[in-house]
Formats: sequence, structure tokens, C-alpha cells
Amino acid sequence: MQALCAPHDGEPEGGANAGVETLLDVTRDIILLIDHEMKLIAASRAARGYFGERAQPGAPLVGLAASVAMLLLNEAAQRVMASGLVETAEYAAPFAGRTLSVTIHPCDTGAILLVHDVTVIDSLAAARAHAVAETEAMIATGMMAHVRLSLRGFLEAPVVALAVLVGVEPQVLADARFTTLFEPASRATVDAAIEAAIDQQMSRIADAMLLVAGARPRPVRLGLSPIRRGTIVEAIAVAVVVR
Repeated sequence: MQALCAPHDGEPEGGANAGVETLLDVTRDIILLIDHEMKLIAASRAARGYFGERAQPGAPLVGLAASVAMLLLNEAAQRVMASGLVETAEYAAPFAGRTLSVTIHPCDTGAILLVHDVTVIDSLAAARAHAVAETEAMIATGMMAHVRLSLRGFLEAPVVALAVLVGVEPQVLADARFTTLFEPASRATVDAAIEAAIDQQMSRIADAMLLVAGARPRPVRLGLSPIRRGTIVEAIAVAVVVR
């Protein structure tokens, strides 16, 4: 932030704004740097990708999109530069059905605008809420449980639903190896399914006999799917369904 707020009157190699653009481009955020005449000094790579060719040095802020929202944003930036107070507000994005949250910081050269497309955040929150409700509804039947396994095959919290199926207190399952919950004859099948889900990065199914405290083993079907971050498998999601 200090580097962005510093004066940019010099002429570094590649142009007056080369150093600023290089600094902005190492971030993943949509950032706009404007001067007191409400024109762009520089824009991050993410900003150029979001607003297109209009996000060029020297372009007017209101020219980023043909919308009333940009006029309101222009007025807000002027207020921030006049008052020296940070301001945050939401505006309609230049794309239908989307909303931008913009935080405007005053600086010596004008103002810095930090932009976030909150529609993405809202959509992810809605999808997560739906997934949680769907999972809890299935667990409420008492006929299935969802668990997460580490790459070493150990259970990770929460394990309450699985504890109900097994007939033990949840703390008994804390950091337990998943395969120990099955009859010895089923353990090789479960292990193979876990390894295949990790190595092949694909969903797998397996049938096994789940041990139950004080009762006969219960036949279950396992659905296993890798939890990935990019191309890296971080853990395994497992659905345990009573057959």
C-alpha cells in the first residue's frame, strides 16, 4: 500500500507506470489506482481482465463501464479524496446480475480502489448452505454418514454421524484409522478404494461390513471422492450408506 501511495512522477524503464503495474500484477485482486483528475494511473492484471481494454492508464474512471454505477463510484472517489476518509460501498457490476464491493483509499496521487465481485462470494455461500442442508437431511435418516479422511486414512472431524452408526461416543473415533471400523475381511477392499481415489483422483465405491458396538456387523456401501485443491488431493470425502 505504501508503494502504491508513493508519488509516481519518475520515468522508470518501460514508462512512468511500469513499476506500479508490475507491483499490481503480482496480486490476484482487482485494483485501480486513479489520480485527482479521476483518470487511471494503473490497473492490476485482474482489473484489466475484468474491465477489458478500457482499464488503460489515462482512461477516465467513469469510462470503465457504461452504467450509472460508475458515475456513483466516481462521486465516491471524489468524496474520499476530498475528505481523506476510506469509504466502502456496493455497486452494480458492468455485467448483469453481479455486484461489486469497492473500498476506496485516499493517497497522495489520488485514490486506490480495491474491488471485489461479491456475487461470487454470495454464490459460494449459497451453494455451501445448500450442500450442508442436503447432507444433514440425509444424515437425519440415520442410514448414512459423511466423513473426511486424511491421506493416511485417519478420520478427521466431524464424526458424530458415523459414531451413531457404529454405536460409540464420537471421542472414540477421534483420529481413528478408518479401516479399523470394518470386519477384517473388508479392510483390504476399503484400503484399495481409498488408495484408488487418491492415486486416480476419481470417485470410487466399495461394499464392506461395518463393525457395530454390541451388535452384528452392518453391511454398508462406501462412496469415496478425492477433495482436490487444483491438481493436489488434500483429503478424501466418504459417504457411508447402510445397505
